[in-house]
Amino acid sequence: MNWLAHARDAVKKEYGHNLKKSYDDLPTQNKTLDPAEYEVLVRANKIYDKPKGFEYVSIGDAVTALRDFPDLGVLRHIATKVVKSSPLEGREP
Repeated sequence: MNWLAHARDAVKKEYGHNLKKSYDDLPTQNKTLDPAEYEVLVRANKIYDKPKGFEYVSIGDAVTALRDFPDLGVLRHIATKVVKSSPLEGREP
């Protein structure tokens, strides 16, 4: 196993699907989200942390018109912003 695959496995084991923890543990220079974007990340984390939270909408979510779900365009923007601030951006896996 090469070092990058080993590092990827270690990160997966440490953080799993916890978006908030993985962002919170970034070096300060890589934390580029503003407070509003961070709150969207926290909201998304609560959904993503549930098994298949974004894949299957519950009846409760439907009844509340998905009010707890963040805008997917905003999530895309946040993901792009975080990836671009990564020191590994542009490196081959």
